[in-house]
Amino acid sequence: MSSIFISHSSKDNESAKKLRDFLIDQEYQGIFLDFHPENGIPAGRDWVKELHTQLRKCQAVMLLLSKDFVKSQWCFAEVSFANSLPKPLFPIKLDNVSEEELETLQPLLNNTQTVDVVSDGWEEALKRLKRGLIAKGLDPKNLFEWKSDQPPYPGLSSFQREDAAVFFGRTDEIEESIDLLNRMRRHNLAKMAVILGASGSGKSSLMRAGLLPKLEKNNRNWLVVEPFRSLNNPKREFTKAIVSTFKRYSLSKDYAHIRSILTNAIEGKELTPLFDLIDELRITADSKDSTLLISVDQFEELIGAGTSEEQARFVEFLRHLIEKKDQIILLSTLRSDFLGIFQQHSALQDFTFESQTIGPISMRSIADVIEKPAEKAGLKLGAGLVQRILHDTKVSTALPLLAFTLRELYERFGGEGELKIQNYKELGGLQSAIIKAADDLLDTFVKETKQGKDDSEKQLLANIESTLKTIFLLMVRINEEGQYARRPVSEDKLAGLGISTNKMSLLERFIEARLLTKEKKEEELAPMLEVAHEALFTTWPRLKKWLDESHSFLLWRRHLEFKITLWEQHNKKKEYLLTLEEQQETRQLLNEPSYSLNQEELEFIERSEQEIGLEQIIISKAQDLIAHSSERTVYNWLKALISSGKPTEALEETKFIESLLQKSKALMQVVIAFANAKQPQLALQAAQSIKGSLRESVAFMHVAIAFAKAEQSQLAFQTVQAIEEASIKFKALMQVTETFMKAEQPQL
Repeated sequence: MSSIFISHSSKDNESAKKLRDFLIDQEYQGIFLDFHPENGIPAGRDWVKELHTQLRKCQAVMLLLSKDFVKSQWCFAEVSFANSLPKPLFPIKLDNVSEEELETLQPLLNNTQTVDVVSDGWEEALKRLKRGLIAKGLDPKNLFEWKSDQPPYPGLSSFQREDAAVFFGRTDEIEESIDLLNRMRRHNLAKMAVILGASGSGKSSLMRAGLLPKLEKNNRNWLVVEPFRSLNNPKREFTKAIVSTFKRYSLSKDYAHIRSILTNAIEGKELTPLFDLIDELRITADSKDSTLLISVDQFEELIGAGTSEEQARFVEFLRHLIEKKDQIILLSTLRSDFLGIFQQHSALQDFTFESQTIGPISMRSIADVIEKPAEKAGLKLGAGLVQRILHDTKVSTALPLLAFTLRELYERFGGEGELKIQNYKELGGLQSAIIKAADDLLDTFVKETKQGKDDSEKQLLANIESTLKTIFLLMVRINEEGQYARRPVSEDKLAGLGISTNKMSLLERFIEARLLTKEKKEEELAPMLEVAHEALFTTWPRLKKWLDESHSFLLWRRHLEFKITLWEQHNKKKEYLLTLEEQQETRQLLNEPSYSLNQEELEFIERSEQEIGLEQIIISKAQDLIAHSSERTVYNWLKALISSGKPTEALEETKFIESLLQKSKALMQVVIAFANAKQPQLALQAAQSIKGSLRESVAFMHVAIAFAKAEQSQLAFQTVQAIEEASIKFKALMQVTETFMKAEQPQL
């Protein structure tokens, strides 16, 4: 998008070029000059239509007044159209064109002060022009280029740096943030600033598209590292941010090398290489005396319940870094409800920080959010549209719903050059736009999938919904306030669920519809997927129903994440594993096919079952055996199974147990012992002696997993088929699948 349009006669090309070069030197971006090969009219375009489009999009029009200019009908047409929009006009007098010659233009110029090159000379005239531009609010440090192929409304996703030109509604808050950071820089008030606000208040957009782009323009004082979220791997995300920052200044850096430097720094081994890297970045950016600004978006991801040992260590590293190195400030966004957790975090106690709270956006500012991006894009807003949308924004989730609706309006109807109130009604208004988009997407996919299949649409929909439910449950968590919150998931994890290619293509449609987001693939890392905004959890009834049905599972998984964190923090001591009661609850919940866990969670459960489950079960079973068998049997069985590790002897000793129930219990422990000893054939022999459908099924599950670990796939599948209990058969299949995936045998 052109921020400044230069209207001139073709006979004044040299003067136009001189003016363009001056504006570029002053750091103005997006200057439209129709003879310029890069920023002029592309070949094959309709010349008149393109000029009108550029005039509609620009923020100011320069008029190079000359005798040739006033004679040109095209120049007159450009002035007339710019005046009608209206656009600020800056007349620049190039020669001794008379008042009489300018007479036809005077009504359009509206007595605008003319910059006179003839009497003042180019140098003075351009100084006056610069002062006039700033007086009209066109200071280059506040102007950002917007590319015409970008949408003026980003939708549910946060605004990014490239959206700075269309980010409106938070001018006062941006200036407050800049003032705060400048005071911190000058007076060393603190080393960290926190932007606080409720969920959906626009903190991330304010930081990414409002604050940071302006600081980047002031590179004498600020060197801005690319902002990042920690997701579930803060070291990886910070590494990517540093690589991206070097790339901004045209220097390519090896990802693995920077990751190695960060690994050593985070583990407390060596900070010097990281300090050297920072100094190199300053030199590369030609910003030697600047303050480095590290920006962490959604800091609550680093400190909330269920965060990992790695995330806790990263917080400690950030504090250590900014306290050990001068001229570094840490900036973060944080949900207001996490402030207490932030202050009580072990790595942040007694830590001085500054904060700024972002309140609700005003109605006047919401009008700017609607109108000003449209003006940038040259879009006309039809009668009554803005007023109707403003009326509908009086709800708690207004901002995300507004963002999505505006993007949908633009995508569906923006090509017509005007957004009308009828278009808004077709989307269902603010409250129904997301519902309509998600439901239409799903219904269309079902109809397309139905073609050539015998299944009814109802059956297909149920099948597809089941898969979607599993996927969405992986992308949601329950936060400290009991609300549904986003939870990123790697594409690898979804691939490991065995979802068909066709159903995975449905996810791509959700991404294209901007309901899900997918980061670009970096290096060897799998992309992360997540819900575009938490508003989707409450505004799409189908999804909300799935989440409400699975509330107990989500609460339990949150508890599981907390247990894993405790276990890691206490050096993985056995007493912090799942208790028998917790293991029993786990088995019951995982009988539901829609519920799935990540690899770390599954391994923690398996470790608990191996270390706590077996030990406590053996003690319990020993007590039972004492009541039903001789002391010799109990002694030999426990000795063989626990002390000497000889399950073959234990199998022999079970012959002395008369009670069928107790014999089955004892045999179960022998099966587990053989399986752990990587002797699946002997485990199968013991399992075949167990009586009782449920216990027999559990035994065969252990045998199947043992065969899978031994890479005897055919026997593993045959053993699974022998399992009678459906829920245990399903769990066995999942465990066998996980085993083959770990062994990098996805075809099995």
